[in-house]
Amino acid sequence: MKQVPDSGEIELSVHDSGSKIKKIPEESAEGLGLVMVRQLVTQIDGRIYFDASDGLRITILFPQGDHDTARNKR
Repeated sequence: MKQVPDSGEIELSVHDSGSKIKKIPEESAEGLGLVMVRQLVTQIDGRIYFDASDGLRITILFPQGDHDTARNKR
């Protein structure tokens, strides 16, 4: 996890360098885990990216908030 300079965003990235997957998950993928992650990313106004060029890397970008903003969303 890192802050993206000058963007006001946080980047969360997970990389699995194991065997390559043949296909990047599609928007319509129905696996419960992926559906939940997409819903959570949408709720925080984030974006999710998949890269299968070397194993699988999933990157989520979301706006950096402050404590007051987070408290008001509860």
